[in-house]
Amino acid sequence: MTAGDLVWRLESAGVRLWHEDGLIRFDGPAGTVTDEVLDELRSHRDAVAALLAERGPEVVRVLPAAMEQQRIWRALRHLAHPEVWLNCFYVDVGTRLHVGALQTAMDKMIARHELLRTAITDRDGQAVLTVLRSAEAPVRTLPGDDLEAECRAFAAELDFARPPLTRLAVVRGTDILVLAAHHIITDGVTMDLFGRELGALYREALDGIPARLPPAEPFSSFADRERVWSQAHRREALAARTAALGDPVKPLVSADDGGVSSSWLPLPADDGPALRAVAQRMRVPVFAVMAAACAIQLRELTGRATSIIGMSADSRSDTEQHTIGLLRRHLPIRVEVRSGDTWRSLVRRCADEVFQALRWPLLSCDDVERSWLGSDAGQHVFPQVLLTHLPGFSLGIDMGAGFVPWDEFVMAGSRCPLTLEITSGADGVRIGMEAAAGLVGRSTIQRLMERYAELLRDCAARLDGDV
Repeated sequence: MTAGDLVWRLESAGVRLWHEDGLIRFDGPAGTVTDEVLDELRSHRDAVAALLAERGPEVVRVLPAAMEQQRIWRALRHLAHPEVWLNCFYVDVGTRLHVGALQTAMDKMIARHELLRTAITDRDGQAVLTVLRSAEAPVRTLPGDDLEAECRAFAAELDFARPPLTRLAVVRGTDILVLAAHHIITDGVTMDLFGRELGALYREALDGIPARLPPAEPFSSFADRERVWSQAHRREALAARTAALGDPVKPLVSADDGGVSSSWLPLPADDGPALRAVAQRMRVPVFAVMAAACAIQLRELTGRATSIIGMSADSRSDTEQHTIGLLRRHLPIRVEVRSGDTWRSLVRRCADEVFQALRWPLLSCDDVERSWLGSDAGQHVFPQVLLTHLPGFSLGIDMGAGFVPWDEFVMAGSRCPLTLEITSGADGVRIGMEAAAGLVGRSTIQRLMERYAELLRDCAARLDGDV
């Protein structure tokens, strides 16, 4: 075993190693650094010390990426359009932006959140996180002659080796703020947090209004918790879920065909309360109602009565509510429309599936895919359908002139053949849909969203009626 192998083995087990005052120092979970490990460190002392010294004082810690990050990392090697994992948001904030105050706010965000100071590299096909003490992200100015092309190019400049994987730009002569982010460090909760915190820090820098942000748990704490869970429970959880899910369902279509259609549909003001009322009456999550409507739409779209869909679920613990990073999971659930089903019976069945999936909140669709497909995992798109519910979310920002929601330039390709999303926040309730062009054409997606909204309304109005 080389010194590099030894260091990586320890870091993969959650041990932090560093070189200080001519000594090799370490900190890690109890029982990890045994007498045998200490003997190995002594035998490789000089080589390990040289390796740690070479990293320099800027490196705080090196550790394996979290499981959902590993899923994206593997997918990036096979996709014809890896830019599909880039997000490029823009918004007219309603007031001329002060670049100096914006830079100060961004600098404080980087200092506050560990993952914004983290580089990502590859080791034998595995994503590795290198946490740094600092990182720089100068606010760019875009000319605005062709905003969409400029924003796409701006997002494409994100570099795994040069954090942060989140960058800001302003458009010359306008009130437009641009945010580029890679999905490997972001999720819906993170986008909500980022907008709220950046806006608060900007107003603090510009007007002296204290941001008063709560402490933020580092992302590495989540990765450590996930690793400990995986070692103790993953095998049991995987056996239980694969047995419950049954045989794999034949794919609908390849997502990465270069074409993607997406759109948002605001719901009438009464639809949101009606949706929540059904869930409260049945004592089930709103997601179960969403899944039931999705099951019907999938049957209409594909002719299949059974589908396995991904439920986007937040895996944050109580201490990680203000952590920026990819902490959501796509939990696999099986939805089935049976002869004689009413909305009530279908919603109840979907709720049972949701509760079963939530027993293992750190087991993702990626685990199931790799169990089913073995070494071929990562070359297939699973789940084929992704359903997301973001309650109480305001995916936007307030830079001093009031809250405004983000708009997004959709990148080439599709992460999933069909994605359905419902958000409810300050800007009301909206349905979002993204579909691979191989599944539906651009002219169809609006009709699909309208049909999905009809199904939700029908469920609310005829809970005991046949589906």
